[in-house]
Parts: sequence; structure tokens; C-alpha cells
Amino acid sequence: MLTVAYADRSNVYRWDKMFSEGQEYVNNKKCTGRSNASTTDENIDEVKKIILANRRITVREVGEDLNISIGSCHLIFTNDLGMRRFAPKFVP
Repeated sequence: MLTVAYADRSNVYRWDKMFSEGQEYVNNKKCTGRSNASTTDENIDEVKKIILANRRITVREVGEDLNISIGSCHLIFTNDLGMRRFAPKFVP
């Protein structure tokens, strides 16, 4: 029945093996992946200083100033500093 429902025999066999070994959760395990070296405490402090000095600065400009990617800057803004975009300024 699983083969008909999922149309992939290899997954069904893999799940069968996992269940027979006692594992109950069949989704992929979290991988550690690549560490994000740009979100260090020093970079977070620098981003905060830059934003407090000029709230109209863009994510791109902050990334260029600190030589880190735009995505890393955006993660620092949203996750670490708890800021969001409101009109032309970043606010806590």
C-alpha cells in the first residue's frame, strides 16, 4: 500500500528498515550545514551602531560597509536585533 501511495519503492524500503531498527520518526534529520560566520557578536554590534547612527541606511549599504552578504545583514536585522522595516526606517 505504501508503494502505491508514494510511488517510490526505495523510500518505502528505507522507511521499513528504519522502523525495524526502532526509529519512529522518518523525516530527514537536521543537518548542521555551513556555519554562518557573518553573524558574530562583533558584526551584530557594528550593524547596531550603523543603524543607530543613520536609520535610513539600506541593508545593501550596511553589507557593503561591513563586507558581509545582504542575506546575513537581513538576518542580523530581523533575528538578532529584532528590527523590521517600517516606512523608510528600521525600528525595533
